[in-house]
Amino acid sequence: MGAHDRAVVLARGFVEQQVRLAREMRRIAETKTCVALACASIEEYGVRLGLTARDARQLVALGHALDEAPAATTGPGAAESSSPAGAPATVGEAVLAGVISVEKAALAGLLLAPPGLLREGENAVAIATSQPVRRVEAILRQVTERPPPAGGRARDDAAVRAPPCAAIGTALG
Repeated sequence: MGAHDRAVVLARGFVEQQVRLAREMRRIAETKTCVALACASIEEYGVRLGLTARDARQLVALGHALDEAPAATTGPGAAESSSPAGAPATVGEAVLAGVISVEKAALAGLLLAPPGLLREGENAVAIATSQPVRRVEAILRQVTERPPPAGGRARDDAAVRAPPCAAIGTALG
């Protein structure tokens, strides 16, 4: 077995472990178990496990997307589409099959986690997998990191008044 073959086997195992750990990290984040373990945040908990804070956040986000349907099987007309037999039924299966990257699946999770980021009918997986990673990250930053209003009063401009879902739809549309 050559170096490439060993790398393929190791990479597949690495992705499988990421998917399994993502489910647990999401559960720990949702139940605040990390606080009971004397960690102030999921990031601190991840660091105690030997992860980076960024990796801990990405795993939690991935955990939010794992049970969603992949983009190809959702949306209008999905029931009539002729998806090949054995096609992944969930994002988790698609990641394990190499159809969706861990990074793009985690971006879908970031879109799914907080309520109100997407408009009715928008598909987080389709957005995350059809757009460049940097574009989706920039949109998420724009929507989730709005500066606080000056003087404690709401500013009178459309960007602040618009709900987050409108900002994502406008930026992608």
